[in-house]
Amino acid sequence: MDLTVAKSDLDAALSRLKGSIEASKVQPILDHVALDATSDALTLRATNHRCEAEAVIKAEVAEEGQAAIRCAVLSEIVRRLPEDGELSFKADGSVMVLSCGRSRYRVPFLPAEDFPEAMAVAEGERLLIPAADLSAMLRASAYATTVKDSRVFTGGVYLHAKDGRLACVGSDGSRLGLRSCALEVDDLPSMVIPTDGARELERLLGEAEGDVDLLVSDSKLELHLPRFRFTTKLLDCTYPLYERVIPKANGACVTVGRDALLAAVERAHGVLSTVGNANSLSARLSVEKDRILVTSGPKEASVVHEEVEEVEADGAEDTAFSLNLGWLAEMLRLWPQEARIAIQSKGHGSAIRFSSEDDPGSLHVIMPAAPGRNED
Repeated sequence: MDLTVAKSDLDAALSRLKGSIEASKVQPILDHVALDATSDALTLRATNHRCEAEAVIKAEVAEEGQAAIRCAVLSEIVRRLPEDGELSFKADGSVMVLSCGRSRYRVPFLPAEDFPEAMAVAEGERLLIPAADLSAMLRASAYATTVKDSRVFTGGVYLHAKDGRLACVGSDGSRLGLRSCALEVDDLPSMVIPTDGARELERLLGEAEGDVDLLVSDSKLELHLPRFRFTTKLLDCTYPLYERVIPKANGACVTVGRDALLAAVERAHGVLSTVGNANSLSARLSVEKDRILVTSGPKEASVVHEEVEEVEADGAEDTAFSLNLGWLAEMLRLWPQEARIAIQSKGHGSAIRFSSEDDPGSLHVIMPAAPGRNED
């Protein structure tokens, strides 16, 4: 192998691959990136067996070849090179000589044959979806999932067609995030995307514009961008009827500004985290006339006391419930700034529904926290 590539191209490619790299004592090669130099291009591929990324960049190839190099080592070298620099690769036995100007590094590499086979989708259904919409749906649902539950569905987000709209939902059983958008997707095959794959998809979609090309098979989902491919396995499970846990939009309702409530919750959460409250990081939210009180601890000895004004209480006066502050803050950050959030609950112990006319495609549900309970 003997080739030269532009530092900027290589740096961008490695940045795209980093989400598919995994340190593994069982399979050390998983923290490597596979290099394949052919003709006038260099293909880089990374995988952790659950998802895989592949990027193709231009290269001046004097001698074709393949190798697998530790991604962390290669990234560190590339990161410190001049922006307009070029990096040369030249195999010397079991060592790759990397050089740029007066800099030279000898890095051991593994045979490309030891690298896992590519998991690209060979055949599937092709979909075009606006990148911004898909990214927003993944972000609004993945936060509510968990990998700590034995139920498979809690470790992924459910992308599906619902009432003529594209919808994505995630839930760990104690909270739920749902977002939908108006798209003609009645023939979309339903799928459960693993949380790590969903988050990596969201990250990659941040650099995309317009519609993105997706390829879906029975077991995989693949994203295609110019000179780049990302593939994630799908979870083999049936998603439950999540609509049953969403409270109906009726009854008492409290409407509050997202920014004011988030600021109060973040302050309260920060103080309780610093104090190291052994009992809980949850707090009581009480509605009193035109304000919401955020308190923690007995009323006469409250550790936290925050007041949020400009609250509209429609039949919800004297309503109170306890919530995990970390969960509440994480959910509130997903709403647009200056949005007015409608909070509804059927009563003590019931799920709490969050919606907004400023972002009608989003809906979130959080179960109340039991007093003295600390939920991660």
